[in-house]
Amino acid sequence: MQALDGDGNCAPGYVPLTDATTCEELDWSQFGMTDGSFFNAGSWPSYPPGCYYKASTGKGFFNAHPTGAFPDDERLIVCEGSSPTPAPRAPGMSGDPIVNVNGFRVKFDLPIGKSTLMWKDDLIALFAKADLLSADKHSQWFSEFMLCVKGEKRAVIERREVHPGLKSEPDMVNTLSLTISDSAGLATRVEKVGYHSSFNEGQVDIAVQPLNRTVGGLRSEAVQVKSDLFDFRVVAEVAKKFGSRSEAMKYVHLDITMRRMRSGAKAGLFAEIYGFLPMSADTATMIKRVTRE
Repeated sequence: MQALDGDGNCAPGYVPLTDATTCEELDWSQFGMTDGSFFNAGSWPSYPPGCYYKASTGKGFFNAHPTGAFPDDERLIVCEGSSPTPAPRAPGMSGDPIVNVNGFRVKFDLPIGKSTLMWKDDLIALFAKADLLSADKHSQWFSEFMLCVKGEKRAVIERREVHPGLKSEPDMVNTLSLTISDSAGLATRVEKVGYHSSFNEGQVDIAVQPLNRTVGGLRSEAVQVKSDLFDFRVVAEVAKKFGSRSEAMKYVHLDITMRRMRSGAKAGLFAEIYGFLPMSADTATMIKRVTRE
């Protein structure tokens, strides 16, 4: 039995279908397809990898491209029942930092004290800092993300220190910091969850959403950014590599999850690692380790 999903996260007990023959031989009528001839296979960098269903046309596809683009409400990946092996996680970066790409964990280092370009297209650019370092200098975590729209800085998401004894404030932003800048450069700190704004005549949306989880005992929230080619979410997280709660809280950092990525990027580490652009020599030197999940 198969299930459809537009977020890239299959339900528990399911994994993305990645076998071309199985995909072609599916009973596509279960998804509303009335003519089995409406199936096509190829290699497309701008569509989801593996088996997917295009809702608007009622057609099934198999994309052999090694990375492809993240699924959306239009192109839904097909998920099949799995063995006890956990389903792949959505593309995201966390920890030292580490990026998950098609079943591989890619560990890389970012330069200290410098913003690194992660993604750039004709509308937005995303920069990141990883200036939070462990005492032995062997680990680093994300400390800041900066969003630019049409070349202007419009949002900065920063880590916030979390200490034992702090209490959550109802409806307030507790575990990270978000600062919004208007077109004149006036910066305003966002204090409450539920905040929503848009830039460039609605082409970029940013919102703060409450989460049903805690970080260091504080109710946490997510900053969600949506644009035409790149959607992502940033949350606060403790450093899970440490056994003690005090050490884990000392290194509370930012995690980012890419919700959607489409072809059209012009530059950036994300764009290169996920195959939208050729990998540059600078990006290659940042990669320290590649392992299977």
